Amino acid sequence: MACRVFAWALSCSVAFAAGPHFVMRYFYDQDKTELQLIDLKFPSAQHGMAAGIVTEGKRIDPTLLRTTDGGAHWSLTPLARWLSSKDLPLSLFFVDDSQGWMVTEKALWFTGDFGGAWHKVGDLPKGIMKVWFLTTTHGWAIGAGKQVIETTDGGKSWIPVEEARQAPGAEATTVYTAIVFMRNHGIVTGWNQPRDFSLHPEWQDPSARSSAGLPGTTIILETPDGGKSWSSSSGAMFGRLTAVTLSLNGTSLALFEFINRLDAKMVHLPPSEVHRMSLERGVPDRVYRDEDTQITDVALTTQGTPYLAGHATVGLVRDNPIPGKLKVLTTSDFANWTEIPVDYRAAAHRAYLAIAEDRDVWVATDTGMILKLE
Repeated sequence: MACRVFAWALSCSVAFAAGPHFVMRYFYDQDKTELQLIDLKFPSAQHGMAAGIVTEGKRIDPTLLRTTDGGAHWSLTPLARWLSSKDLPLSLFFVDDSQGWMVTEKALWFTGDFGGAWHKVGDLPKGIMKVWFLTTTHGWAIGAGKQVIETTDGGKSWIPVEEARQAPGAEATTVYTAIVFMRNHGIVTGWNQPRDFSLHPEWQDPSARSSAGLPGTTIILETPDGGKSWSSSSGAMFGRLTAVTLSLNGTSLALFEFINRLDAKMVHLPPSEVHRMSLERGVPDRVYRDEDTQITDVALTTQGTPYLAGHATVGLVRDNPIPGKLKVLTTSDFANWTEIPVDYRAAAHRAYLAIAEDRDVWVATDTGMILKLE
């Protein structure tokens, strides 16, 4: 959808009237402060929560956004009562619309009343970024340092998953970034890269703009039986596997993000690619790639309807400090993708998807916006 400056409101409203579109349900707009959202979860159609930080100059306040009425109203909840400004939230996970966990940089926290109160379960090993629980006691945590760890007591104690440690690559440069279960079928994905890659985005490091990207290794761990057994596979890849999602029909989507614009052979790389794996096909195939779009999250309904969220690229560099126009796409055949119209104000560096009760599709941006497909 292309909305020109002088006809922006009219053209957008005409497009919206023609079909489903993403409507702004929350927009943080306060003077001198900014809200950066880093995760979004909807354990039910009525209950939604986003985690992030509010910044004012050098001051940083860990914060949650909550709704209990399907997004009609949102409340901003500072976490200063529980967290220090140096213990920032990293991710959320819920087993139902009341019980859930929050991973912070230093610890794991649990709520039994959907964020009304939090209590510290215990410390986490350094580098842990996400958790996934099958029950209130049995779950896993993943992160940097080749870590996939398992708990059977709600996160009070952890044991390492040995298959994760045996993956190729050095411990210091191996990161597990995504975990998903559909019933007892679970997938953990990660990557490692050589030590001599830039730690800074291109706009901060001029040498990264012209330097060739070096290939790394993509790692996939899979369990068919709720974690009783795991198998692993790996392969060379220039991109970083940053997100994965599963459906009941056996389809999975994997998101690869390319930090550098060039590979070791000086071949141009897109901002991102989405690959599909299905039980019928047996081998992965690339289903989405666009030079002008950076995808940052993927989601599937239980029956396999896909959604991609990201933003239009801005300039030539990756990780541009200027946010791009929010983009959300879907398809019925994994070949022809349709861009869903979004509120014209929506822009992002990163976007996060959540599907509530397999029907309500939500997207949050790191610029403090939450939108719903209506």
